[in-house]
Amino acid sequence: MSAPLPLWPFEARIDAEAFEIGRAEDVLRTPFEDGTVRQARRGRGLRTWDILAHLDSDAALERFSGWADAHAHRWFAFPDPLGPGSLRVRVRGGAGGITARARVAGGQRRWELRLTLEGPA
Repeated sequence: MSAPLPLWPFEARIDAEAFEIGRAEDVLRTPFEDGTVRQARRGRGLRTWDILAHLDSDAALERFSGWADAHAHRWFAFPDPLGPGSLRVRVRGGAGGITARARVAGGQRRWELRLTLEGPA
């Protein structure tokens, strides 16, 4: 029996209006000298989700960074933005694939996280 997957830290709230769903490239393109291009499928590919998440404080960012260092490069359970349940995903690029941007509102610094998740198609 395998161990349960780590969970997405629920403190990092997902912006339900700011995510995009896509697919990673699943073909290998080979250009030839005459200008033609051969394209061949190379497996099933991955689905991708471009995510915007929010944290309310510097302390929350510190906790999230610890989670990312430990889990972002491996598979974890992420709440499915399209319905109930969870998805098996990882962060594309691991912790280094996450950018954090500070926003100040009402005298308090909050954080926006941008990242791309990938998982089985």
